[in-house]
Amino acid sequence: MASIIISGTLLDPSSKLAIGDEVRFTHKTTTGSTIQSAQSSLTIGVSGAYSIELQFGLILVEYKDHVSTNFKNLGVVTVNQDSTATSLPELLNAIVPPTDAQLLEFQAILADCVTEADRAETEADRSETAASVSEAFANQLTTTELIASVATYAADINIGTSGFLTSGDTGNGNWLQNGVTGQTASQTPAQLDDALLNDGNGNQWALVGQLTAAKLGAVGGVD
Repeated sequence: MASIIISGTLLDPSSKLAIGDEVRFTHKTTTGSTIQSAQSSLTIGVSGAYSIELQFGLILVEYKDHVSTNFKNLGVVTVNQDSTATSLPELLNAIVPPTDAQLLEFQAILADCVTEADRAETEADRSETAASVSEAFANQLTTTELIASVATYAADINIGTSGFLTSGDTGNGNWLQNGVTGQTASQTPAQLDDALLNDGNGNQWALVGQLTAAKLGAVGGVD
């Protein structure tokens, strides 16, 4: 028989019958005919007596007294042919605390999870940046719109504008974010006196395509 039976009478700390207390058993492994996550529970009756048959496996034991609303994790115990426990206290006394090596392994797993979460967040940021760039290309920003833009772009992003003031006004060009940040926001090439512009976030862009000096200056009242 691939199981053990534990039974007895459960008392509270004041030696009274632990009437109404509950014990929950959750299999942490798939063993024999019992699958992982399967649960069994017992409730202490008016006699204080209990009896339950537990299938072999790695079992999480949780406990809740009659005045509590939440179960408390008591630990994980291995139940197999070598188990000698015949009562609930004996079963719980068989719970082996994690070794230092296991704790270090758990810490490493946790660190990996944190690293993976950070990586996922970074990838999400990159996706957001890519979406902004895709939108810029789809909408074909004018240079004036790029100057006013507060969208987030990665360094070295190259955006082609469709014009200076309006699309097709022959003031189109290619602008590369050069990695310079913290500049005065929304400055035109004329204000910077160079083939540069600052967007609405104060990030600087350098002209890498053809755009005449006339188109870089104050066109149609734009400073």
